[in-house]
Amino acid sequence: MKKVLLLLICCISFSACDNGELERLRQENASLKAQIAELSETEQNRFNKAVDLFNTANDLQSYRLAEETFDSFIEKFPASSYLESAKQHKQQAKHKADNIEKVANTKADITSLIAQRKWGAATNKVNSIKTLIDKEEYNALLKQIREERYKPEKTTIDRLVVEIDGLNGDKLLNFIEKGKRVEVLGYATSFIDVKNKSFTVYGKGCGQGEHLEVFYQGSKLTNYFLDLNSKCGDKYRIVGTAHKALKLFGVSGLRSDIDIYIEAETIERI
Repeated sequence: MKKVLLLLICCISFSACDNGELERLRQENASLKAQIAELSETEQNRFNKAVDLFNTANDLQSYRLAEETFDSFIEKFPASSYLESAKQHKQQAKHKADNIEKVANTKADITSLIAQRKWGAATNKVNSIKTLIDKEEYNALLKQIREERYKPEKTTIDRLVVEIDGLNGDKLLNFIEKGKRVEVLGYATSFIDVKNKSFTVYGKGCGQGEHLEVFYQGSKLTNYFLDLNSKCGDKYRIVGTAHKALKLFGVSGLRSDIDIYIEAETIERI
């Protein structure tokens, strides 16, 4: 019995020592593998990895990483045949990252300038990065400034017509030239002038209150608006530029019965 117990204790002790030794050997093996991998990595492998990072980069962080990787390559292999190419790639990665950073900072400046209503300064900022962004993004930034600067004034059709009819002299000429961006609610008649892409809206209901013409050419309209079965009194929210027709010697370029009209940007049935 004593011999069995002693043998059991020895086996347990040996097993414990064996496990500890195995763990140490595993750690040493992993460390050696890492060292061998680093030593066996050739200049070409390191260069190719850096190039892959650059080619797949698409944001500030990834371009900065590519820049740092080329920098590390240049430092480690100063006599490499890939040295000049590495320097060029590093410069390109830096240029990309710098531009991305500049665009991000400029956009933050534009937002701040818009909040301060400094329209000219905001527009100049947009133009300063025009060559760094695509046309769509450039136009979107200008639109952001324009829409904040010329936010539509919420008014009623009755009030708008009275206001415009009361203009005279230079104020009238200025209004005819520039118009006024507005948002109004209006009640449509059942008739839509498909040929001229317009319809008449009233201020208080079907055929009630002041009225004006709405031209929808160029506005983004939903399909239901083109339905000729529109009911008299259908209510719409209209955003666009209000104008007064310029009539010289009875010629205005519009129908003779049109005096005040809105060139619509958006029309929404509500």
